[in-house]
Amino acid sequence: MLSFIIKRALEAIPTMLVLTFVSFMLMYLAPGSPFLTEKGMPPEVLANINAKYNLDKPLLEQYIIYLGNLLQGDFGPSFRYLDFSINDLLWPGLVVSATIGMWALLFAVISGIAMGMMAALNRNKTTDYSIMTIAMLGIVLPTFVMAPLLVLLFSIKLRWLPAGGWNDGAAQYLVLPVIAVTTHLVAQIARITRGSLIEVLNSNFIRTAQAKGLPFRYIIFKHAFKPMMLPVVSYLGPVFVGVLTGSVVIDVYFGTGGIGQHFVNGAINRDYSMVMGVTVLLGVMYIFFNAVTDIVYAFIDPKIRY
Repeated sequence: MLSFIIKRALEAIPTMLVLTFVSFMLMYLAPGSPFLTEKGMPPEVLANINAKYNLDKPLLEQYIIYLGNLLQGDFGPSFRYLDFSINDLLWPGLVVSATIGMWALLFAVISGIAMGMMAALNRNKTTDYSIMTIAMLGIVLPTFVMAPLLVLLFSIKLRWLPAGGWNDGAAQYLVLPVIAVTTHLVAQIARITRGSLIEVLNSNFIRTAQAKGLPFRYIIFKHAFKPMMLPVVSYLGPVFVGVLTGSVVIDVYFGTGGIGQHFVNGAINRDYSMVMGVTVLLGVMYIFFNAVTDIVYAFIDPKIRY
């Protein structure tokens, strides 16, 4: 098992290098500049700015400098926000997005698995149809539709909750963003869980356990639960990163100040360091959690190790 974990960790290193190199080259080959303004800028001033940010050096040398700073945890200075580094801007936004994402994922996993199991155990009955109808509604209503509907209902009509803001993560400011993120996740997890459990219940080892007269509850939680979770774990790997790193829709509608808004602002303002910082951060998290997903797979199903 240890060799499997080491192998997955080593595979992440070249992937990360390719990601940073391709992202860096594409960003700097894009037309435009973060320092160009409508009034223009004297060539001497522009040359000094380029020298300050190492933009006057060859592109490959710029990448090596950036990679060296990155290995020390430094994402570099912001090209648009003076006296701020990318670290200063990203980490507070990441805390906001991660807080919303962790609550949303917690509720989504618990609710989605419970709903999916209930639907599978009552296959083709009223309970199954009801749960899958709710799940389908959650799938066809994306976040950019749910967010304004929640604001319209709970903030404008009922006036129960604030329409936006963060206020240091106070509970009333978390409710609507968490619901908006959770709705779609619950629906997807419920459908995946239902299909997986139905497939597992039709397996030969489940029929054997039933033939031995084992209690049905024991069969479900002792024999069927682990293999049922394989597709769910596979789905949660990349979703976990997307939820933790925030959503542009959530940041725009609720004004939470998460990392998604920083990415959009960085692209609009040509803040190369900001866009690179978000890209690298997302890439590292995707690679890390995909590796974690494979390791969890190996714990659930020992055949994966071989």
